[in-house]
Amino acid sequence: MGELPLGNPPQLETARLTLRQPDALDVDAIVANLNDMAVAGRLSHVPFPYGETDALFFIKVIIPKQMVWGIRPKTDDALIGVVGLHGSGNSLELGYWLGTAHWGHGIATEAAHAVCGFAFDGIGTPQIVSGYHADNPASGRVLAKLGFVQTHTAHFFSAAQQREIETVYVRLKAEKFPQSS
Repeated sequence: MGELPLGNPPQLETARLTLRQPDALDVDAIVANLNDMAVAGRLSHVPFPYGETDALFFIKVIIPKQMVWGIRPKTDDALIGVVGLHGSGNSLELGYWLGTAHWGHGIATEAAHAVCGFAFDGIGTPQIVSGYHADNPASGRVLAKLGFVQTHTAHFFSAAQQREIETVYVRLKAEKFPQSS
């Protein structure tokens, strides 16, 4: 497995999207999208309400330790979501979120497919794991389209909801990854 380009992942392109690392210029867009319980409530580590201090922490502390891409339409380059990988060794974990105005258009699937392709082909990881809240079947469908299969369920604390949430854990092995999505 190759070295992880932590804090400096390469720019990725898809048919409709440019994926590049978020920076301080994206703070307002990050806050606008994550200060929405419909988004924050679906994530494990994101607080609610979500403000500028939270976004700056994400930019300055989290991003340098992970591979994080801002999801941007090629039409206007505005950050509409984030997709990323973290971990090391033989398994990386995929996470993503998308602003509600962009749900239901295949954007999360397209962005996650590009990142998984980079992880398998560019880094050589043999598997990627992920998880989603059991009450978020749309996220489960995104992962299923990419070839992820369920491994188990457990309860995980949601910072936004301040309670334990049933979480479905999934795994995708490199040999099961669909090259086109």
